[in-house]
Amino acid sequence: MATVPVPGVAIASTTGTIGVQPFAVVHHWRFGTLAQRWVQADLDLLATTSVTSWVTNFGPVAGSNVKVIGCDVRDLTDNQSLASSHTTAGTPGTATGVLEPSSLAVMTRLPINSRYRGGHPRTYFPLGTTANLQNENSWQQSWISSLKPIIAQWRNSIQSAAYTQQPNLLTLCVPRYTYKITNDDVHKKYIRERIGLLNVYDVGAPDPQVIIGSQRRRLTTG
Repeated sequence: MATVPVPGVAIASTTGTIGVQPFAVVHHWRFGTLAQRWVQADLDLLATTSVTSWVTNFGPVAGSNVKVIGCDVRDLTDNQSLASSHTTAGTPGTATGVLEPSSLAVMTRLPINSRYRGGHPRTYFPLGTTANLQNENSWQQSWISSLKPIIAQWRNSIQSAAYTQQPNLLTLCVPRYTYKITNDDVHKKYIRERIGLLNVYDVGAPDPQVIIGSQRRRLTTG
């Protein structure tokens, strides 16, 4: 897929394992409406804080077979922009029990001021254990409700770190793109190619859902 510049936006891919299976949870961040390149110090801090915030906030509600191992961060402003990464030996969750099967995830809506085919952006957190399941299709409503302030604190911890761009608040955001669709007669399929940036939208309060999501939908780092 073609690389489309997104001025002022950095992509952060938090990675780890569920048992022996990999996971990656991808988010985008920007400082208010600034469209300039990120500086190295802020990329380094975002990578580090993404891991520490995950361990602090999500560790107590993640199964013992779920380990976060690092975060890769890249500035999407242009092809001359910088990148950073932070890795650990692997910090497991401390909740009693495990997340099984490894494809389980908490599907979390990321509300933005835009509608499109597919509904809304989502993220998939590998949180919870089998004890938090209501049935094969749903998480317990009470447990999902308890996750909302935890996810809010995870975001707040990342936003409130001492970045150089303060007082411009770091904001969770979602870029939307334009695409070109072409017909591949040889392979008998349509090819969807990203060709431009439509807009960047700030995310409201993340909203975890009772219906079970699948981590298989988020195994790439962006």
